[in-house]
Amino acid sequence: MKTKRISSKWIALLCAFSLFFSSTGILSTIAKAEENDYTKIQQVIHSYFDSLYSSLVSGKAENTSTILGDAALASIPQKIIEKRTLIATALNDPIDSYDVEITFNNLDIQDNYALAEIWKYAEYHYVHASDDLLSAEGCPYSILLQKTDGKWEIMAMTSESDIDLREVQDALNIPTNLSLRAQKTSITQEMVDNYFSQSAACIREVAKTPKVSVSIMPNNQKRSPYLYPFNGQRAQKYARQFANEKNDMTADEKIFNEYSADCTNFVSQCLWAGYGGWFDTQTVAYNRNRVINEARMVPGSWTGSVYNQSNNSTYSWINVDGLYNFLVGSHTYGPVIDTSNIQSGPTSSFNWSTVGYCDILQFNQDGSDWGHSAFVTNVEDTSSGRRVYICAHSANLRDESVTRFSTWAKTRDLKVLSATFNQ
Repeated sequence: MKTKRISSKWIALLCAFSLFFSSTGILSTIAKAEENDYTKIQQVIHSYFDSLYSSLVSGKAENTSTILGDAALASIPQKIIEKRTLIATALNDPIDSYDVEITFNNLDIQDNYALAEIWKYAEYHYVHASDDLLSAEGCPYSILLQKTDGKWEIMAMTSESDIDLREVQDALNIPTNLSLRAQKTSITQEMVDNYFSQSAACIREVAKTPKVSVSIMPNNQKRSPYLYPFNGQRAQKYARQFANEKNDMTADEKIFNEYSADCTNFVSQCLWAGYGGWFDTQTVAYNRNRVINEARMVPGSWTGSVYNQSNNSTYSWINVDGLYNFLVGSHTYGPVIDTSNIQSGPTSSFNWSTVGYCDILQFNQDGSDWGHSAFVTNVEDTSSGRRVYICAHSANLRDESVTRFSTWAKTRDLKVLSATFNQ
């Protein structure tokens, strides 16, 4: 087969066109226009999250309507700002400083639509927290934007782990997979308004509950010499160090396998660390070997799986109800809780004054299924009651205030005791 060649006449013509476009600035204008879109989109997204945390400082929900579209889904980000500001004011839990970092993992622009895949990491300090307690959250987001009259606006926002977005997504059955077009959805503005109205009523109900301030009492109990004591400080150190491992750590630094719903897997790891499974002065390889050898685990009953290897985690290690049923059930070896001192009930009237350092908290969002586990890393008593701070996965929270869960239907508190292990 003969190869076709471009004649010198055509080459000259192409060069002339290229010279014309370059000299007239058409190519550079197109490139600058695309670059300008990227910049504007990033500014819109930064502006939204800055408004969110600024509202938590001022106690007044900032209006972000100028960067949001007019569809029902587009109103949700503003509603979340209003909800979180209400939590900060009604429950007297504001922040006084913050720093937000946004990583753009992917930004796809087609015509007048854009889909941004980002990771948001924020650090902030609660007013009532001790000076050295810095809270943090890290979450991935998918954000759909549309350009109207030259202005980019947020049309929809979803997340696999942001607490507030997950709540409304689950409640209204909002799909999390966004595409580069306006989302076809049956969600109406009335549905969104009703949901957040109910959330606000729940927050105000929680605010009515009398706050009891008590002295912090450690979970001391008589310990048999045959039991392994639970080292709360080591568990706390592990929880804080690995709270945001999804974003902060490389594959070489991780010990355990991760799951899409990773909250109970993480709490089990904290228990494992507190019972002596984790040696914080040793290498990652050393601690991985301890996982492989099932040190401070219960083979076949309560075990986790080492990072990037076959998944042999038990149901009791990675599932909310699975862990709870194991802890309250009869077993010779493995973690133990004080079954005579379990507080479980409506979040709106929950007695936070009894929650202690290194307790396990579990949350029920809709009144039917228990869907989230967290590990208490700090408690502080103030004039307005006990402040409880947690670390958690799925939502990737470090020393976050439990007021973030004030709209969840139920809460239960589990107090960890010494336990027997055979290895």
